Amino acid sequence: MNHQVGIRSSYLMGIHDHSSVPEGGAVPLGSISGHIKAPHDALLIDADTVDGENVKFSSCVASANVRNSNDAVVTLVGILDYTKKKEIRIDSDTLGTLRVLWKMKTNVANDRVYSRLYLNGVAVGNEEFTDSTIYAEYSHDLGVLSNGDLIQIWLNSGGVGFTCSVKEQRLAYDKGITEIGGETLDAILATEIYPATNQDP
Repeated sequence: MNHQVGIRSSYLMGIHDHSSVPEGGAVPLGSISGHIKAPHDALLIDADTVDGENVKFSSCVASANVRNSNDAVVTLVGILDYTKKKEIRIDSDTLGTLRVLWKMKTNVANDRVYSRLYLNGVAVGNEEFTDSTIYAEYSHDLGVLSNGDLIQIWLNSGGVGFTCSVKEQRLAYDKGITEIGGETLDAILATEIYPATNQDP
């Protein structure tokens, strides 16, 4: 099975007529020779080999690198039951672990508000809270997901008249090449991105 992977152009040495390859364009395998170098412009390759060398791909690894962003601000006012307010649908099966990030604040200092990560309507993360008017970031790692799974942030206002605000629900991970020609790389290269759909209720 072929993988589409984004490889940075200066990882690839000896590309024939490099100046004619558009940024983000496809690079024929026959035009690639040499070894990995330093990162620069992104290129795409559809293959399981580079210059005849076997390529090993990683499963998904949670990281600080954001691959999907659902950044719109949502609010919940005066509701003391947990209510779904943000949602990302995963549109492919995943392997490994990805990190879910989000930010939360209260609109009035000392009014404590709450949020929690849910998967398909079931709570999977710790209850998070804040009484600060400055956004704080929260995270939770999820394991293997299936096509159609719903990653959700549910809110609880915490008090009558309290307002909870949440934004920047994001998925952060790395998925790509870990080995070329039997040589293990120092870091994952050429990230693949799982398709996902933002669909806040």
